Amino acid sequence: ITQVAQVHSAAVWVFLVVAIVTLVRLRRSGTAAIVDRRARFLVGAIGVQGAIGYTQYVTGVPPALVMLHIAGSITVWIAALVFLLDMTAHSMETTAAPTDVVTVS
Repeated sequence: ITQVAQVHSAAVWVFLVVAIVTLVRLRRSGTAAIVDRRARFLVGAIGVQGAIGYTQYVTGVPPALVMLHIAGSITVWIAALVFLLDMTAHSMETTAAPTDVVTVS
């Protein structure tokens, strides 16, 4: 279990670093405020999830923390999905310009 926890922890650290780098690059590029908020929420959710995981590991994996860690995992997945969808939608809004206007009489 120790090796599994170490590999899992390493993957989460990589995910956190990628999320932070993405947040910084988005801020530098002048992203929409909603995308910035979603990125910050994702980074925060990953951080909280990591803290729960470390606490869970150090305290001997109590069942209550396992349930909390699973709930945190769901929160991180939802935050990542919402961030991706919001980033895509707002990227298209800011870059896409209508080429043809159709009027109905």
